[in-house]
Amino acid sequence: MSRSTILTNLNELVGLGLITSFSYGGGTRYEMNLRPHVNLVGPDGGILDINDEEIAQLLTELLGLIKLRAGAQVRSLLVLAK
Repeated sequence: MSRSTILTNLNELVGLGLITSFSYGGGTRYEMNLRPHVNLVGPDGGILDINDEEIAQLLTELLGLIKLRAGAQVRSLLVLAK
């Protein structure tokens, strides 16, 4: 399978809302975890999902506050902690 086929399929999944993508470190990363969470960037540049219910609740509240204050519906919130 070619790289272009894989990228085409990944972009299709992003378009369907089944995964998300973000740019980091000069490349595109694909995220299967659609719940609010923090991505922790390690010293080696690897990314670890931090899945914590309290953090997820705070991020959900933040999304609601952004909607209330800015009148904007946020589709995605990327949190990278380094």
